Amino acid sequence: IDDADEKLQEDLVDPDAREAGLQPADWALAGMCLTAFTLPFISPPRKLDVQPWTVAVTNFEAVSWTIILNYGVKALDLGDRPNGNPGGFWSGHSAGAFTTARLLEREYGAVAGVPAYVVASLIGYDRIRTNLHFPSDVLVGAGVGMLVANLIYDKDLGDKGYFRRTYRIEAAPVVAENALGFQLSIHW
Repeated sequence: IDDADEKLQEDLVDPDAREAGLQPADWALAGMCLTAFTLPFISPPRKLDVQPWTVAVTNFEAVSWTIILNYGVKALDLGDRPNGNPGGFWSGHSAGAFTTARLLEREYGAVAGVPAYVVASLIGYDRIRTNLHFPSDVLVGAGVGMLVANLIYDKDLGDKGYFRRTYRIEAAPVVAENALGFQLSIHW
């Protein structure tokens, strides 16, 4: 499988793609996450008995777990990138993008899911094209992302409602002797 992965990698890499700085995949992933966190307030959730905060916090939780898993795996250094740098397995960008796409598809159906999967796929392709990941890294990242999204969504918002959470968010200003601040509390 390594030979097939490397051959596919050679066919897809754009030698003119730059490696430094923010890539289009970075901006696209940030936009997808922002959409997942704000869409519940713009377009009501499909389940009318679920508050927008609950969906937004569930989406945040799923993306957070994806990031935590990604950094944990990167710390194990299970494989190098095609360009020789460490931390290639798995693609964290793909994991995050497919986590978000799956969450949007589960909550809003094909109207939000199909465009999200298209953007997630383009993010994965960009990671291959810029020689930052092998195709297998992208596919595993996509699978992990969708798995995490399903587990967290089912736990918090599942159709049977066994694990539904109700979140309460409180925000308050904090005034101390020499400081001003802001406190945000999430209760579940």
